[in-house]
Formats: sequence, C-alpha cells, structure tokens
Amino acid sequence: MKSKVLVLNVSRYQLDNGHSGGKIQWTDLNTTANENARGLGIYTAAAPFTAFSSLPEVPCVAEIDYTLKAKVSNGKAETVVVVEGVSPLAEKKFSSTSGEYVCK
Repeated sequence: MKSKVLVLNVSRYQLDNGHSGGKIQWTDLNTTANENARGLGIYTAAAPFTAFSSLPEVPCVAEIDYTLKAKVSNGKAETVVVVEGVSPLAEKKFSSTSGEYVCK
C-alpha cells in the first residue's frame, strides 16, 4: 500500500554480524474523525537501512510503500507494519519552526 505521510523520525542500525535495518515513525496526512481518540495517530514500522539516507530532512512529507504482515510470538498473533520503501515529496516541505507545510 502507498500513502502520503508526515515522517516524524527515521533511524538506522547496522550490527557487527552484517544485519542492518531501520525504523520510521509517521503520522497520516489524511486523518479521519474518531469519537474515541483525539490528536494525531503515530505509526511506527520497521524500515530498510536505506530509508535513513532517502530522507535527508526530517520531519518531511513523503510517500511510503508499506505492507501489513502477520507475526506470531509466544503463541500470540499480531499485525506488523513493514515499510518497503520511502521517498520524499519535493513539492512539499514541513517547517519545524512554523509547523506549516511549505510548497516548493
């Protein structure tokens, strides 16, 4: 699935054994009213190591490509969000000083 989002944080890691990866946090730009929640929904997902270098400025508006995967741990099933790719959208930038989207 693809979605336009506001990326809040991106990080990466590389272990001595060669394993690498990343983590990304975002909020959806198309939030819908919910009578049981207020504010922005924050989503966290595993991401490829390259996501960090793909986003030179954060926070930023980007398009993410993600999948939902089932995971079973200790007999409990859960849904995990995995980001397959991310790319910044050049036409919009988020200003952390003013809190506004600036069109380029």
